[in-house]
Amino acid sequence: CTNQMNPPLSYIDPSQVASTDVIAGVTPVSKGGDSLGGTINVESRPPQFADLGEGVRTSGSISAFYRSNGDGIATSAHAEAATQNISLGYTGAWAKADDYARGDDGPIVRSTLYQAYNHALTLGIRNGADLFTFQGVYASVPYQGFVNQRMDMVDNDAWLFNARYLTHFDWGTLDFRAY
Repeated sequence: CTNQMNPPLSYIDPSQVASTDVIAGVTPVSKGGDSLGGTINVESRPPQFADLGEGVRTSGSISAFYRSNGDGIATSAHAEAATQNISLGYTGAWAKADDYARGDDGPIVRSTLYQAYNHALTLGIRNGADLFTFQGVYASVPYQGFVNQRMDMVDNDAWLFNARYLTHFDWGTLDFRAY
């Protein structure tokens, strides 16, 4: 968000995360460069491609969980179809929880409820050492109990578009991103 105070992972479900990196202190320009107190860098799942001679490779997964504390429930699904050079994938998730309580009969911890929807469509194109990735994301957070929710997540809906070009040379790697 413009004030950079959204809770971590507001726009991506944990099922869509490939890796995270926490940077304490001043953030380097290569990671955004506009944070003095630290940055959480989250990488989404990269596109997967079929092996040479495999034809069309398909994969998918479905997961769900329930947590008794706060009656937390979540579901997620991932589907992907790919050839050797083109990959198309979809990931969707829904999560919801009420305020949780400390211990079995403990007091309720206010401002811990939430509901979130996350959808991501990813197109990957590979040509030799070159990888082009285009991603469209829709995230909706109808409510979060956090006190800063309304200030930062205006309307609580977000459409995000990401593009990435990754290639390797003898002298190093070029990783260009636009979002």
